Amino acid sequence: MTFTERERTLLDRHRPLLLYDPQEDLRAMAIESAVVTRNLLRSDDGDVLADHDDPELPDLSLDVIAAAPAAAHVVLAPDVARTARRLQRDPAYADRVYGRVKEHEGRTWLQYWLWIYDNPKNVLGLGSHQGDWEMVQVGLDAADRPEVVTLSQHKVGESRGWPDVDRRDGHPVVYVSMLSHALYFDHGTQPYPGGIDHPFPGGPEVLPAVEAFGPWEVWGGRWGDRVRVLRGRFGNPPESPGCQSPRWDRPAAFKDGEWRRASRVFRAVLHWIGRATYPRAPLLAAQLEPDAVAVAYELGRGPRGGRHVYLTLHTADGRHVLATRRVEHSPRAVETRFALRGGAAAGLVVRASSFNRVRQRSDVVEAAV
Repeated sequence: MTFTERERTLLDRHRPLLLYDPQEDLRAMAIESAVVTRNLLRSDDGDVLADHDDPELPDLSLDVIAAAPAAAHVVLAPDVARTARRLQRDPAYADRVYGRVKEHEGRTWLQYWLWIYDNPKNVLGLGSHQGDWEMVQVGLDAADRPEVVTLSQHKVGESRGWPDVDRRDGHPVVYVSMLSHALYFDHGTQPYPGGIDHPFPGGPEVLPAVEAFGPWEVWGGRWGDRVRVLRGRFGNPPESPGCQSPRWDRPAAFKDGEWRRASRVFRAVLHWIGRATYPRAPLLAAQLEPDAVAVAYELGRGPRGGRHVYLTLHTADGRHVLATRRVEHSPRAVETRFALRGGAAAGLVVRASSFNRVRQRSDVVEAAV
């Protein structure tokens, strides 16, 4: 697939500015990351269909995936998080979205699809799955002027008129929720039926490059291992964008149908009520050792002391996560270590936030190493 000159101009002009959470370690990147060494293509019956290391099978590639049966899925590398972090720092993969232009019901729709290597969902791991496709779309009028923006948020989403969307130089500002990658117009805690998202400000701000889709866009399989699937329904890896209706084939229905359920007032009220029960941020300290970073944190006492803790180790500029640590049912005071490959490094940063029993999240705190 290639873009016409008009399509390229419009897609570049209104591509979203992605604002990531300070602790987010998974970002939108090139789909070629799904076919790197050690990844497999497996049938739903368990047969391996493509493998870089088996001379009797074809190497895994996007062309092989596009021609594969629908009853198949990609199996991502065993250490998914570490693989994703490594690829995201590679300019060959980093900071990409996939664009298309679709005419539907009197509007031109610019769609931007985000491929994210994993979806841990939240600190408790509920609803996690390998692979993730999220989407931003901008609806244009007959004169190619933006009128409306829609963001995907789990099974529902949210639309706003262009005047109500924060923008920078024509790019809609989109907050990416930590771990679930649901997309929001506003930062802060965002309740939804069955859970809570936490798109906090202060992380990397990325204006991604827009790439074209390929034949793999309509492959009928799944972009991730099915090992986490519960009862065949919960934790399924995502379908290809071209198989996600109405998002793909009926953008106006995506905007006007189920996606209108999200209520800004409802979220604002729950957010205001929740301020009384959100956990306090932990106290945090970090120290450099010869081959590790020693981290000590302490949770507050009482009902707002926090229950679970999420720790992240960052590069000195804070843009890249080097390692993560989840401590569920945490003791009040904990000392832990992040091992350093290659020895000590100066200028690292540790960040932490705590969660309570109902998955409300504290503010993020930071300590220099």
